[in-house]
Amino acid sequence: MEARNRSAAVPPSAATVVPDPGPDIYRTISNLLGDWTSTLVRRNLDAHMRLYAPTLQSFMGQSEVSTATVRSEAEKFVHSHPDLTTIELTNLQIRQLDSGQYVASFVEHVEDSNGQQVERIRKRITLRAFDGQLRIVREDAAPQTSS
Repeated sequence: MEARNRSAAVPPSAATVVPDPGPDIYRTISNLLGDWTSTLVRRNLDAHMRLYAPTLQSFMGQSEVSTATVRSEAEKFVHSHPDLTTIELTNLQIRQLDSGQYVASFVEHVEDSNGQQVERIRKRITLRAFDGQLRIVREDAAPQTSS
């Protein structure tokens, strides 16, 4: 079964970027989000966890969360979606905060092997540089109820 990962196909012109963090940062964040989705689709949790900071400021409403907790939630996600083949990100918006962190907001669409959408969630991921690499420091979500 080949996993499709359409998230990396979001061109910069399709995103709203305020203020403009520049094409290099946009590309870096877009690539990181592509890795974030593809590692879940491939069920490669070791690679997935390398995208996160050692401790997250916030994860799904909880403060100061360890990567062990994030990994546990990722394991639950992949086990609850055994036919997962696609995670697509749409409506990508990236902005830079005064703190130097970046916030990526998007709608995450999860599809099974039949092409059926099994989940649609609005997410916001905050990234910060650690040793020269952007890492996820916050991940928050809310159900997407309208099309």
